[in-house]
Amino acid sequence: MPPLIRQTTPGRLPPFIVSLLPEGWLESVLKDPDDRALLRTGKRYLSNITITEKKAELARLPSDMLAARLEAFTGDGVFTGTYAGPGRDATHHDFERRLAQLFESAQTPRLSGVQIKAPMSLSLEGVLQPATGLPFTHILKPAGTSGIETLPLVE
Repeated sequence: MPPLIRQTTPGRLPPFIVSLLPEGWLESVLKDPDDRALLRTGKRYLSNITITEKKAELARLPSDMLAARLEAFTGDGVFTGTYAGPGRDATHHDFERRLAQLFESAQTPRLSGVQIKAPMSLSLEGVLQPATGLPFTHILKPAGTSGIETLPLVE
């Protein structure tokens, strides 16, 4: 086995925890440059990691378990279910603002990465909606901006 190398700096969060933190667009939406404060803006993170001060809060959070597969609600590469999340209006800024409102709740799972994306939940009935207070089962990546327009398509 290779030796375990743990690079830590006193007063800094471990690299694994830092990798969970929102960055790019979401970091600017949450408006706090302090890593520890940013960590406290949410409770749910990728990889089924939950951060809470009280163990009793864990029971109130939804289990992030897949209820339905996306393939059950697609045809010819197009989603055929019902989308119940924020949509694009005449202005892209309005879409970003409405998407940002999802993250006002600590119950909305936090995502890292520079792209705009939203944690979603797909129900057995084919309803794709924000995962605020619901199981986090899918990630919505709308067409990119700022020079990364094709990144969601490439991924």
